[in-house]
Amino acid sequence: MVYRRTPVEVTVFAPWRMASESGSWTGSWTAPDAKVSIGKRYFATWHEIAGHWLVESETYMPDRCAGSAYCAAQAGGAAPVPLSELRQAPLAITVGGRRLSLSTVMWRDFMPTAPGTPDRHPLSGSLRVAAADGKAFPPGVKVDRAWILFDDKSWEVPAPLEEQDAQDPSYKNAQGVYANRPDSPTFAVVARGGPSAGPEASVEVVVRVTDGKGRHFLLRAAGQKIGRVD
Repeated sequence: MVYRRTPVEVTVFAPWRMASESGSWTGSWTAPDAKVSIGKRYFATWHEIAGHWLVESETYMPDRCAGSAYCAAQAGGAAPVPLSELRQAPLAITVGGRRLSLSTVMWRDFMPTAPGTPDRHPLSGSLRVAAADGKAFPPGVKVDRAWILFDDKSWEVPAPLEEQDAQDPSYKNAQGVYANRPDSPTFAVVARGGPSAGPEASVEVVVRVTDGKGRHFLLRAAGQKIGRVD
């Protein structure tokens, strides 16, 4: 990680033994997916104490960030993935020597809603990644993004994804949050509020699997039929 700043203006207010500094800055480092390049303006204040000038505060204001998904994440969202790339995602991947595949249970709920409640019957689903050997899911590996592909469109499940163990849906972690059991053979997440596709139609589902080193892998399940709940 390298930061460089170039002072442009320094102003000293001697009676209070204070100074201000402003200029330009750049930063760069290598993220798990690519090199990050960032920078623009900075502002710093200094205070003289016992004959030594010490930094009191620093503010760095970027006007550019490029080269990595880190930039989009800081903006409150992740970089979009093109539909063509999602459709080409493999049906199986190998992560840490374990072969993983994706299965889903998709449905739309047509049960009557309470008066005054919008009756959209959105698509829901349980998205489950499992290892071919049937053993406990690899530690440190997780599903952090998911998409449903239908017609010529894609819909991304809103982040952060909600975990729910496929075999023990009531399981919660130590923080009281629904999660996958550490010994579960699958890593399952829930999709809610999806598009009005189906029922009886088929969609493709894609998830992004991230390992403990921050590496990302797309994984797809084709021909996922949408059920109906009445």
